[in-house]
Amino acid sequence: MTAVCIVTAAGHFCFVRTATAKADGEGLQLETGTVVTAATVILKPTVGTTGSEALLLNGTSTVTATGAAGITVTTTGSVGNGLVLNTNSTLEATSGPLTVDCSRPIAINLGTVESGNAALSLTAFRISAGVGSSILSANGNITLNANPATAASEVYDGISLTGATIKSTGSGNITLSGKGGAGANTAETNRGINIVSSSLIQTGSGSITLTGNAGLYNGTGDFCIAGINLDTSDILSTSGNISLTGTGSSTGTATVGDCDGVNLEIASDIVTGSTGAVSIIGTAFRNGEGV
Repeated sequence: MTAVCIVTAAGHFCFVRTATAKADGEGLQLETGTVVTAATVILKPTVGTTGSEALLLNGTSTVTATGAAGITVTTTGSVGNGLVLNTNSTLEATSGPLTVDCSRPIAINLGTVESGNAALSLTAFRISAGVGSSILSANGNITLNANPATAASEVYDGISLTGATIKSTGSGNITLSGKGGAGANTAETNRGINIVSSSLIQTGSGSITLTGNAGLYNGTGDFCIAGINLDTSDILSTSGNISLTGTGSSTGTATVGDCDGVNLEIASDIVTGSTGAVSIIGTAFRNGEGV
């Protein structure tokens, strides 16, 4: 497919209100090389069936909002994925807020989501960022919310970072809230927040707050179903406070399981400067440890 370039005049906006995916299709798909630039961007696609995406950005496609109203993405539907960013695709608000609210999962696969001095917010019942993916701001707060009132009856980690970076270079705070799935899990998943494989969460003077609640566990093995799992990854701040609060799995039929509140594995650092404080609070169940 030929790349598309859509650039509106200053003060204008790009608005897609209804776009519904059909079987194995996308509600709105931006192919490789597509460029969308406008003062304000509003996208409201709907996911259709399992295996489809409400909004799909493929390699090197870019959506940029340059005005104070920023970007708003709202996806609906009960199956498939809400938002998927593939290799080198970018969703960026240079002056205003960037807000994504999906009824289905958000998956960032070597893509970038970025704001300047305004807030960046991602909301879905599951949020994942893979190797080389970045969620960035300068002074804007970054919020990832995967903590619905009722977890989906699926098997998943609420927030999963695998070789990904979440970084605020200035005064912006970073807040992650994740709840593991309520699907019948017999292995090592349904964690609230899972941070592995050289992932990095970092601020300048802003605070870092992580709250993770593990989901259901029906297994018979001593798997780690932790509220927060940090493995070969770092949480760093120049001068801000760092807080981790995790609750291990307490639901399901399992009578065993390493259901730690906060699990800190090898080669992981949690560091702040002399004016910051670090708080780690964990609540364990079954055979787990608090921290």
